[in-house]
Amino acid sequence: MFKIAIGNVVVIPVKFTMKDGSVSKQFAFTLIALRKTEDDLDLKPEQTIKECLLESVTDWVDQRFVLLENNEPAPFGPVAFEYMLKQPGVLDVVWEAYRATCRAKEKN
Repeated sequence: MFKIAIGNVVVIPVKFTMKDGSVSKQFAFTLIALRKTEDDLDLKPEQTIKECLLESVTDWVDQRFVLLENNEPAPFGPVAFEYMLKQPGVLDVVWEAYRATCRAKEKN
């Protein structure tokens, strides 16, 4: 049996902007997720990107995009995370950040 010399958890920096009226608001936070292999990042035909993220992401830090009714940041949970992913463009940004974090990078 083999294992790799790094942990099974990845810390994913996520940054994006969204329009709020005529103003662009920037959001930056961190997702905590299970590391996927290259094969796992190539989704099976019956699996969606959203399903993969919902089963892999376990927490978030400094998230201020999804709020509770009292304007406090929502705690992490599957329902809150899925709500985040439903917002236009967010799923793509999170998926690309996740894939980039799981993959090796060439050191110059």
